[in-house]
Amino acid sequence: MCRLFAVRADRPVCAEPALVTAPHSLVRQSCCDLRGECHRSGWGVGYFVNGSPVRVRSTRPAGDDPKYAEAARAESPVVVGHVRQASVGAVSEANTHPFVRGRWLFAHNGTVQRFGTNPEPLRRLIPPHLRERIEGETDSEHLFHALLGRIGVTGGSEADTLAAAVGDVLSEVAGLYPGTADEPTRLNVILTDGDVLIATRWGHSLHLTELPAAGVVTSATGPPKGIAVASEPVTPAGWSEVPDRRMVVAYGDHRVSVIEVG
Repeated sequence: MCRLFAVRADRPVCAEPALVTAPHSLVRQSCCDLRGECHRSGWGVGYFVNGSPVRVRSTRPAGDDPKYAEAARAESPVVVGHVRQASVGAVSEANTHPFVRGRWLFAHNGTVQRFGTNPEPLRRLIPPHLRERIEGETDSEHLFHALLGRIGVTGGSEADTLAAAVGDVLSEVAGLYPGTADEPTRLNVILTDGDVLIATRWGHSLHLTELPAAGVVTSATGPPKGIAVASEPVTPAGWSEVPDRRMVVAYGDHRVSVIEVG
């Protein structure tokens, strides 16, 4: 699977603590997470500059790549970090999270079970003009484009409209690809346009903390307000576990809701 981290703050923050220096930072999780698993199939860091997403990716393990620590020093109100454990798709830059299309940035922790042998049901959820833009092989990138297609159909950019679209697509994909009792489809995702941030827990762990939280992010302009989410807490205290089949919605006005999904 994978491990991820995301922050949505009311001002530019640096997520270097969460990504690099915290006791259980994302780079430590890439070497050994709480389950004893490694995530050495590449890494990515995404953030926003002047409202547009910027992405840095590598196929190297995060702990072995000096570029990772450099990317972790970026400052932005929204930062997303991801370390990959490849399940569907080869180890390649095109298959490395986060994925970007237009103003949207997306990362996935989980697997759409049996997509690799039966991709067409998911591909049929993607409008042709988006399907032809898919660059890699992963279930994750296809899921991202299915979400973009649904967002385009709804025609709205309000957070509640986006949240409803995400919930509908995840439920539909889980219905098409249920997996098995031992290996179900898991759909923990991060979707953000730099304003709204949506994070889901569907099958994997997800934890939430409110900012300011010691050892998670820093800011040059005073203590930030907002939230951070992570597959595993990066610091020993201050985190709460998000219940399964829930969605965290961080609004542009910095309100936060946790709602049922699926």
